[in-house]
Amino acid sequence: METINYNFKIINTTSELYQQVIELRYEILRKPLGLQFCKKDLICDDNEKILTVTTNDFIIGVLQFRNNERNTYKLRQMAIAKAWQHKGMGAILVQYTIEYAKKKKKEKIVLHARQTAIGFYKKLGFKTVGVSFEEVGIPHHKMELYL
Repeated sequence: METINYNFKIINTTSELYQQVIELRYEILRKPLGLQFCKKDLICDDNEKILTVTTNDFIIGVLQFRNNERNTYKLRQMAIAKAWQHKGMGAILVQYTIEYAKKKKKEKIVLHARQTAIGFYKKLGFKTVGVSFEEVGIPHHKMELYL
């Protein structure tokens, strides 16, 4: 059985991997909704940490986060390549981010979860807050995790 090496790396928009990040986000998050990226959609990436997981220099997962408030990170734009979905990679990315947040003395992580992902985040300890709302044309719910 072949051993697969995963590499986790926090990059920014100047990284050579950033184009792969955009392509993965488009394929998984935008294309199914019939949405394109515009310049405005990518501008906030400059102020975010972009956590990537690669194997053989190919990005198989991404999760972005930024300071939302003084002691809070906001997670967004998580995408896992189709061939790697339902194999625990999303949970690994979120757990990595939780540990990173703890090291940075953050107290809370928040996110806007698509309705279809609420169960996934609940398994990781997140709780829903408030009422559902629409974002990019589909139902979402605010979720948070106190660290």
